Amino acid sequence: MLAELGIDCVIAYPTDEALLRLAPEEFFERIVRERLAARALVEGQNFSFGRDRTGTIEGLRRLAQAAGIDLEVASPVMVDGEPVSSSRLRRLVAAGDVQAAAGLLTRPYRLRGMVVHGAARGAKLGFPTANLDAIDTLTPAAGVYAGVGLIAGDRFPAAINIGPNPALGENAKKLEGHLVGFGGSL
Repeated sequence: MLAELGIDCVIAYPTDEALLRLAPEEFFERIVRERLAARALVEGQNFSFGRDRTGTIEGLRRLAQAAGIDLEVASPVMVDGEPVSSSRLRRLVAAGDVQAAAGLLTRPYRLRGMVVHGAARGAKLGFPTANLDAIDTLTPAAGVYAGVGLIAGDRFPAAINIGPNPALGENAKKLEGHLVGFGGSL
């Protein structure tokens, strides 16, 4: 998605306990200056960094200025009088309001996981489902959703159920989707 916006390179910097223990000044020196050799930074007004998120945007401004690094503080994008933020998006998704989340994201909310074997009850009824596990994105609230399944670049309309199946004695939260028109094996 960032590439679509014209970003040339994205670094997913590995996070570990040692990194999370760095004081803001240590983080700035070791990571921003030494490891990344940053020449400019863009952050939001409520940005925080360093151990226990004690580094503030004002502190970052002082550090950047002393190091000769340009810092631009971006104003938040506002929708319906409230800033668009990751915490707002997480609240909407957790509440099951994926339509509102999609509006803020300007694209549908995506779930990603690994297809695993289920009990095959849906297949026996003529509505096979793909059961997802190892989901590495925030799962919406329990409910039934309309969606799209992406399989090897092909799109299939999907009916997605998130939650337990108490009628069958299953109380664990599950995510399964029926891909309309898909007849293969996943």
